[in-house]
Amino acid sequence: QWDASINDGFSTAKAEALYLPMDQEAGRPTVATQQEDPNSLLHFVRKLLKLRVAHPGLGIRGTYDILSPKDTPYPLVIQRALEDQIYYIVLNPSDREQMLDLHLSSEDLKDLLNDGVEFREGKIISQAFSYAILLD
Repeated sequence: QWDASINDGFSTAKAEALYLPMDQEAGRPTVATQQEDPNSLLHFVRKLLKLRVAHPGLGIRGTYDILSPKDTPYPLVIQRALEDQIYYIVLNPSDREQMLDLHLSSEDLKDLLNDGVEFREGKIISQAFSYAILLD
């Protein structure tokens, strides 16, 4: 959805001629409105893309390991490595705080992106719906 014009800026055809129906909600997201909002999903995805370009270890090269135990799904902690760079990706999509003891030292970790993840005494504490990308 590009803008608030007819058919959200995709086409000037009649609605019934479109392959898929368009979202008719008044507050539907459009590229035009998200470009104006620095906290929008559009800007967040752009930030992630820039981070991935700046840090090749977050791309398809290198290795990855899931550090979270199978019986403790959250927070999900993924370790990515490429050459001498080690990254930790922490995801908590649950609606409550989660904790995991991985004995990681926060002193050596640099936040590349963080919303609601902290370290205490080697434990990862992740607030509800939180995430982080960290560089070791």
